[in-house]
Formats: sequence, structure tokens, C-alpha cells
Amino acid sequence: RERQAPHGAATDYGAASGKDARRWAEIQSEWSALAGTRFTDIAEVNRRYAAFVDRVQAMRTYVTTTSGLVLDPDPVNNFLIGAATDAVPAFEINIGRMRAWAAAIGASGSATPAAVREVIRTQGLAADAVARVRASLDSAAAAGQRGEEIRAALATPVAEVEKALEEFTRYVQSDVTDSMISAPLDDVLQTADGIMNAAVQLHDLIVQKTQQQLEQSVATTRRSLNLMLALLVLMLVCTLGTAYLVARSTVAGLHEAAGAVQR
Repeated sequence: RERQAPHGAATDYGAASGKDARRWAEIQSEWSALAGTRFTDIAEVNRRYAAFVDRVQAMRTYVTTTSGLVLDPDPVNNFLIGAATDAVPAFEINIGRMRAWAAAIGASGSATPAAVREVIRTQGLAADAVARVRASLDSAAAAGQRGEEIRAALATPVAEVEKALEEFTRYVQSDVTDSMISAPLDDVLQTADGIMNAAVQLHDLIVQKTQQQLEQSVATTRRSLNLMLALLVLMLVCTLGTAYLVARSTVAGLHEAAGAVQR
């Protein structure tokens, strides 16, 4: 199925000017080339798209590293960022690959040992990614009340993803691989839509929560800076006032001393 390529902001995340835009432009160009290619071999499709996904992952790592996003000192933010930029994307990627191999089996009508191994491997990686999402939310909850509220808000979407993974795993095992009977390609893709939609919904919610937390952190930091600036101004005024009074009293004392000498 064709998907529209996502649009990236032409923003430099801590790198040299224009570097980020060039890297993203290369990804968009590669996506356009893939979308316009008509493959005849399913294995080649999986290989080419896997390489493309790896490139997108590298861009994600590059942005989070150069921007300093992964170094957020707030523990709640840090765990949320890890879930939003690592665990959930890893789940989506491996579910996509699991779906691709299941579709390849369904299209060919036979489950080769290599294809079955890939289905099992990607399913295990997807399950591990979900476990990391839940662990990140548990860690965020342990870091404070904000984290507890976020975990509670995301409890249902996470449970839905876990349930969808179990259902899709059973479907692939019973109707695609174990039966050794050809499952129609459209049937595999349609069944996979449930878990893909649940993953996208979870991803959107976690990104939304992460963005809200970061905006709150920015606002808090701005208020702290403004308060520090106000205190510095107040200290400066007090210092200047004290200096003025000291100078005035000193000068007055000198005038009295000079008058005494004159007398």
C-alpha cells in the first residue's frame, strides 16, 4: 500500500546550518524513488524498505542527539522522550516488518523457514518494544505525580496495543504460517491495520504528552529566568542605593572634618 511521505521541518537541531534540511531532503528523495518503483520480488521489497526504515531511524537518532533532547534533566520528560523517540517507533517498525513477512507468506502461498524466522523475530522485537514503553511509563510515574497522571492517561492505549499484538500474533500463527495455506495478501494487510492503527494512536498520544511536558518545562524555566533577572535587578538597585548612601555619608563626614580643620 502506498503511503504519503511525512513532511519534515527545515530546522537545524544543533548542527551546522542547512545540514538537517539536506539530510531530510535525501530521505524524501529516497522515499519518492521507492514509491515509484514497481517490484516483482517480495524479498527485494522487504529488503529495500528495511534499508529505508533504518535510514529514517538514523535520522531520528541524529535529531534527538544533536538537539540534546535525550539529555533532558527532568526525569519525567526523559522517560517520556525515550518512549516517544525510541520504544514506540521500534514497535511500529517491527510490526511493519512482521506484517510484511506475513504478507509475503500469504502472497506466495508457502511459509519458508526463513520467512517464519523473520515473523517470529520481529514479533519478539515488537513485544520487547511494548514492554519498554510500559517500563518507561512506570519509571515516569515513579519520578513524580506528573508521571503518574501521564501513565494513567496512557494505560488504555498501551493495553490496546498489547491486545492488538496478541491478536495479530495468533492470526499470523494460525492463518498464515502454521496452516501453510495461502492467506490472501489483502486479508493480511487488512488484519494488520488494527494493530497499526493502535500503534499510531499510542504514538500520537505519547508525542502529545511529551510535547506538553516540554512546553511546561520551557515555561517554568522562563519564569525562573525572569525571577532571577528580577532578583538581580533588585540586588543591583539595592547595591547602588547602599553605595550612594555610603558615599553621601562619607562625603558629609569629610566636609565636617574639613570644617573642623578650617576652624
